[in-house]
Amino acid sequence: MKAVKKASLDSKRTSATVWILVTFFATVVPAHSQDALPELVRRIKPSAVAIVTFDNRGESLSRGSGFFIEVDRVVTNRHVIEGAYRAEVHSSTGNVYPVKGVLAVDAEGDVALLRIEAPPNLVRPLSLERTSPQEGESIVVIGNPFGLEGSVTNGIVSAVRDIPTFGRIIQITAPISPGSSGSPVVNMRGQVIGVATLQITGGQSINFAIPSERISQLQTGTAMSLADLVVVAGRNKRAKAVQFFRDGLSFLSKDDCEKALPYFEKAVESDANYAEAWAQTGFCNEKLGHHTEAIEASRKAKILALEEVCGSGRNLQAVVSVEARRCWGAKQYGRSVAGTGQAKRSPGSVQASDSSETGFRQSLFQSWKVLFGVGQSRGRHRTVQHPPKPRSGLGGEAG
Repeated sequence: MKAVKKASLDSKRTSATVWILVTFFATVVPAHSQDALPELVRRIKPSAVAIVTFDNRGESLSRGSGFFIEVDRVVTNRHVIEGAYRAEVHSSTGNVYPVKGVLAVDAEGDVALLRIEAPPNLVRPLSLERTSPQEGESIVVIGNPFGLEGSVTNGIVSAVRDIPTFGRIIQITAPISPGSSGSPVVNMRGQVIGVATLQITGGQSINFAIPSERISQLQTGTAMSLADLVVVAGRNKRAKAVQFFRDGLSFLSKDDCEKALPYFEKAVESDANYAEAWAQTGFCNEKLGHHTEAIEASRKAKILALEEVCGSGRNLQAVVSVEARRCWGAKQYGRSVAGTGQAKRSPGSVQASDSSETGFRQSLFQSWKVLFGVGQSRGRHRTVQHPPKPRSGLGGEAG
């Protein structure tokens, strides 16, 4: 009997101890990490905006989404302002602010930074989370699908993918529809982890966001008017190529090289100097077993990348040329550009090595990583002075 009473008392003490510990830890966890979804939405919703664009006749052109990152700066997708001569930012409180200009564009990333003028006390900028989210992490998207302003969807981060020559892209389950392009993808701490941009047509909850890290890497310049941006984009021979490139990425993001390849091939047909499109063409050809085509596309990509680093005035017709190797640097060349097995290096010189097709194929993937910096930003983030013209979101969905 005494043993039973003692066991009962021990059980009660254990339960009391557990209850105290749970209460303690619930108290010390920061309140912002425990935000319920409705409270989080109320907190971040004033930062999200709708963007309405107009053509050169003043007629409505398209609608999209965006969000404040500073009192005078709004982030959206590049394709949201495609072809626009004028644009307005509509806040959740009903205020309308004209877009004064475009400060920066990341064409491949489909990100644009707009300048507006708004009273500081009426703006709530969102902070950017520059580190990659965890798979399974809960997220919220606030946008304007089909013109339904301030719509809220939620889901999780289903994957964080690395796409060769492009970098990271975040796969999410939160629904995205036309009009949601440019919406902030926010974690449960109220930080932006990405910009909603791509939708796989026919997919079930397969949507994508560009990581917010690319926003922080934008190089801002003097603001350019939307009308001037249209003129510049129209003159840029890469504009059409970028449209094809982004369509190819939409299929490559789900590892469908067979469907992606034709778009990358069209991209290099439109702009033969588009190094990243050549690299993706080589990558897909290699995945599909088209080794000869992969080698040729990869060589072209390498030559263009070397020209970018060394200057187009140099003779870089052969990637194996000594001049090209010295320009790139012996260390980097030994890792990536030799394309023919191990480069033999001695102080002050780099010698040629085996040039067999097999050796070249074995170096393709490493070459792409080093030359085009998978997950890095070299050569991809442009100021608005030379903005290419991408098309629309994933699957070609406008807005």
